[in-house]
Amino acid sequence: SDIAFQPPLGHAPNGIGMSDMIDAIIGSFFQISTLFKRLDADGSYLREMQSDFAINNLLALISDAVANNDEKCIELRKSFEKFSYLWELDIASEFDKLCEESIVITEHGTKVVDYDKFDEEIRKCDEIQAEVAKIQCAIDIGWLRVNTTPVKRELSLLASNRRELFISHMRCSVTKTISDLYDFIETKAQGLNKIDDEIQQSQDNLMEVMSVIRDVRLKIDSVPELIAPQKRCVQILRRHGVDILDDIVLAAGQNLQDCLEGAPMAWEALEKKTFKKKEDILPMQMMSANVLKNEINEFDNSIKEFRG
Repeated sequence: SDIAFQPPLGHAPNGIGMSDMIDAIIGSFFQISTLFKRLDADGSYLREMQSDFAINNLLALISDAVANNDEKCIELRKSFEKFSYLWELDIASEFDKLCEESIVITEHGTKVVDYDKFDEEIRKCDEIQAEVAKIQCAIDIGWLRVNTTPVKRELSLLASNRRELFISHMRCSVTKTISDLYDFIETKAQGLNKIDDEIQQSQDNLMEVMSVIRDVRLKIDSVPELIAPQKRCVQILRRHGVDILDDIVLAAGQNLQDCLEGAPMAWEALEKKTFKKKEDILPMQMMSANVLKNEINEFDNSIKEFRG
């Protein structure tokens, strides 16, 4: 789609252009000359009207005025076309591109979102809406009055939709990141509880606890790097009039504010529990290693006996 005048400038195939309307008005004036019969012969005075110097001079002035008005109308349209990327670019592709460009890899290899890039895009949308709002709803160009309300409304709606898309993504991103973190903490905490007497009766439980310890150790450096960007996102959204601190994080059963405040302590508690559990299972690991060593020796002996 594009910005267009209604009725269109110049002549239109269906005869509804501005020039067509002006020609029709002028033609109606000439039509008056056909209402009077000539006194010297049959016919009307239309030919004399069309060849009259004074009338032709006025027609030339009208033509120049129309052309001048058309140029000014085109300039007005160009002032709106600087926002053409709002409807020309594919918003889905642009959004995917922004999401890719906003991913930052930290020194510990953690993928975090640079929410400042989304902040910049939201600011652009706000600036567009503010600039469009300042444009007069009715602009007089020569003898024409142009109603800009429809194009203003559409531009503001396009900018608003882009703004809402970015804000919605940021909101979901923060909630999901914190929810995944609490889900990880809860899952791994439950996994560490599979020790006590049950683990002594099952080698599988020991291996499961060891895998939990491994998973926690792999995230020791990355998890603290996740929390700061989420707090930054909340600050950006609040600056744009969107408060998400009361949003519920399902994995934690708390609102986002409590989760952000409690996340560092919850992670620290999991770390301590992990290191404590690592010390607790050390004797069992040694015992399991000895059992495995004995099984290997027995297997070697059986092979030797088989070979004679």
